[in-house]
Amino acid sequence: VSQLDHTDNDCVCVITLTHGLQKDIICANDVMYSSNELWKPFVANKCSTLAGKPKLFFIQACRGDESDDGIQLVANRSLEATETDSVTTSYSIPIYADFLLAHSSIEGFYTWRSPFEGTWYIQCLCDVLDKHGTTMDLMKILALTGLKVATEFSSVNLEHRILHNKKQVPSVTTTLIRSVYFPPKSKK
Repeated sequence: VSQLDHTDNDCVCVITLTHGLQKDIICANDVMYSSNELWKPFVANKCSTLAGKPKLFFIQACRGDESDDGIQLVANRSLEATETDSVTTSYSIPIYADFLLAHSSIEGFYTWRSPFEGTWYIQCLCDVLDKHGTTMDLMKILALTGLKVATEFSSVNLEHRILHNKKQVPSVTTTLIRSVYFPPKSKK
């Protein structure tokens, strides 16, 4: 995909659902890979037609075998952010600019799923995108997704009590240099 001409594309979005291990190792077809192998072919000096465009990678995979017991909180906080944009006609950017790596959990931890409804992370991400995908910027979408995963889900495993009532929180690493929106496409 990184070798294609992306001149007419606004961004690239890769969503991977697989098994994973510590140190961002993912597994597919009984082979282990570094998750870096997913996004590194898209750096600006290797994929020039995506330079300056968002490159979004969503990875639904365990990142270890730790589990999170969670903690009870009582708080009243809202999600607020500020944005600034400056307009420049010509500029140079780093080759690693404009990436977003969104993981379903933090390094070292399990990623949970329901055998009936699927993974908590992808389920929440889809719900938030359905409701706010054309009106909210991506970082707010991911913050709201994280809030839903962290507060609305707990594992249920009555056979193995050590895995019962556990929590999860997604993780985002970004080098995006501007806000990302997904406005509705005009119908032609």
